[in-house]
Amino acid sequence: PKPQNPVHLNIKHQRNMSAKLLERKEYLCAVNIIEARGIQGKDAGATSDPFVRVRVADQWQQTQKKYEVNSAVWNQTLTFTGIKMNMYEMETFEMNIELYDHNDVLADEFIGQYSIGLSTLYRHTNHEYYKRWITLFNPQNGNVL
Repeated sequence: PKPQNPVHLNIKHQRNMSAKLLERKEYLCAVNIIEARGIQGKDAGATSDPFVRVRVADQWQQTQKKYEVNSAVWNQTLTFTGIKMNMYEMETFEMNIELYDHNDVLADEFIGQYSIGLSTLYRHTNHEYYKRWITLFNPQNGNVL
């Protein structure tokens, strides 16, 4: 007897879907770091020398450093080009935003971070997460900043 639903059709369909899921496309991501307020003072004068590090996929960039402040305005755009991802990676990769206090002699001190999935950003209108304050979190001490 002839099967009603030939298995080879389903396998072919799954192979095509797998190939599509694994196909890498190139993306560009621009992040405009505008400002930070209420920055925790890490230095002796209860101020910090803040800068922001951003990671998108496997690329890192950072803003300029500001000195002896508790609020900082950067209005600096970090542009990540040549990001190659397949659909699976788009769903699992995140953009990480980290705030540090710069130190000349000792290691820079971590203040807080924020993470958002690239697929979440991509699904927003015009692929933008625009004019929104984000709350930083410090997983080392559990503080919400």
